[in-house]
Amino acid sequence: MTAWGNSQWSEAGGSGTPPGIVDGKLSEAGLFKLLTQRRLGNPNWFAQVTTTTEAGLLREMVMMQALQLELTRKNNEFLDRLGVIASLDYLRRMEGTTGKDLNDLYTRMIGAQQ
Repeated sequence: MTAWGNSQWSEAGGSGTPPGIVDGKLSEAGLFKLLTQRRLGNPNWFAQVTTTTEAGLLREMVMMQALQLELTRKNNEFLDRLGVIASLDYLRRMEGTTGKDLNDLYTRMIGAQQ
């Protein structure tokens, strides 16, 4: 994955180490940053898009849509977790306790993330 990241970075006109590569490993956040920088931060990208074939344009559109869907999915997942945490915090402040059912839910939601 690191070799691919380096090749994508150099193809995009970047120099040095691509963003998100630390100790020879590419993180998930680094991957998203690399893929967006490959387009937004790349002055060559616009020239490449204007000279590509229809199949190349469709491939680029599918890739961008897939990234957008994945980011939307992750945002929704985090919002769900935040809603549970905020609800539990509110209950604890109002009642001083959450009861056994909510304690179990809290353990499943928060404990799974640790």
